[in-house]
Amino acid sequence: MAGSNLQAALPLPGQGSVKALKIDGVAALTHPVAGTRVNLRRGRIFRPGYELTVGASARVTLALSNGTILFVDSAAAIGFRQLLQAPFDPALGDFDSLPHDPSPSNTLFDLERGMVAGRVKFLNRGSSFEVQTAVGSIFIDNSIFEIW
Repeated sequence: MAGSNLQAALPLPGQGSVKALKIDGVAALTHPVAGTRVNLRRGRIFRPGYELTVGASARVTLALSNGTILFVDSAAAIGFRQLLQAPFDPALGDFDSLPHDPSPSNTLFDLERGMVAGRVKFLNRGSSFEVQTAVGSIFIDNSIFEIW
């Protein structure tokens, strides 16, 4: 499928989400306003603003609504600040076989501590994927990455 045809069929970005695919050990989400903390369970879907804390010897696999996969290691803390992305449409084909990100997206999260790895496809024009750390920001496009 040509990139121009794919672009024309995509909806505009909206509020994206994150889904917990796999949790080995203990991980928790902290609500952005109330400050309440709940254990993260497989299948849980959450929106930007939440902070994820992964316990010692734990590991979490997450899927963003545009198909990006994140692997979060033990003792990590991540704040999901912005997830503006059109959901991945399965009708476009298998995510692994697509040469680029299947939806327009602007993603920003803070890696407050620990390590995160992930897989991001070529991004659409105007899209961004940014990870902020204590020492600076990293912009990612078409990469498998690991940051700690």
